[in-house]
Amino acid sequence: MERIHHSDVIGSLLRPRYLTQARDEYAAGQLSAAEFKRIEDRAVDEAIELQEGIGLDVITDGEYRRFSFFDQIVSEIDGTAPIESAPVHFKNAEADWVWHNPFTVTGKISQRRKLTIEEFAYNRARADSQIKITLPSPLFLYSGWSPELSTAAYKDAFELFEDAAAIIRAEAAALAELGCTYIQIDSPDIGTLVDPENRELRESLGMPTERTLTEGLDIINGVGDVPGVTFGVHVCKGKLSYFRKIRGDFRERGQSVTPNLLRPPTAVLGAF
Repeated sequence: MERIHHSDVIGSLLRPRYLTQARDEYAAGQLSAAEFKRIEDRAVDEAIELQEGIGLDVITDGEYRRFSFFDQIVSEIDGTAPIESAPVHFKNAEADWVWHNPFTVTGKISQRRKLTIEEFAYNRARADSQIKITLPSPLFLYSGWSPELSTAAYKDAFELFEDAAAIIRAEAAALAELGCTYIQIDSPDIGTLVDPENRELRESLGMPTERTLTEGLDIINGVGDVPGVTFGVHVCKGKLSYFRKIRGDFRERGQSVTPNLLRPPTAVLGAF
């Protein structure tokens, strides 16, 4: 019988304490790049061994080489300035707090280097299982959009999203040339649309919800135009009791999203 499922890790793995400590020491200039890479390699080796040891069909490196899942968008593009962007509200049962993207788009964006090439090449040399690489959704750049500052380079946010999609698609194509066959697009920008407060924020920034669910989804789909690669999408609106980011029922917008996001033969994944 043909298999109709597989098992893999949707998001990052919890970082071991020694890796977090090493990253802090490296940032403080207390570790050399070579010393830090040896520690980082050790953590990735352990992550691969863990996943293969429990029999997962697809493995990742736990995103251990990144500060966050969206490093490719935040840390390795030109065309931004270190200006905090519009506030995004987080909440759980005990407290509310506000997060600002640490940069704002102020010019045409371009990529400095492809972060995931190192990830895939190293993982391929260590793993026997299929390797998955994760990339952020181009629409995640909504968090770095400013109607006052970004419009010097882009007429609206959707034009920015098109440039972000081109960057991510080029990275996916480079991965495919190395033999990568499975890429996941992390898209909290879609999952958060269930929250009235988040929709209101994006509407105020000039991003109508219905346009996001039509033109925006088309832009995400364009990232998947890379032959030989199966694309999945991780649509998330928060995780665990300590990080309940979003209020709202996914069913409210799910009927608009599911049929139109990364159409077959790609896979739609979710952590709601």
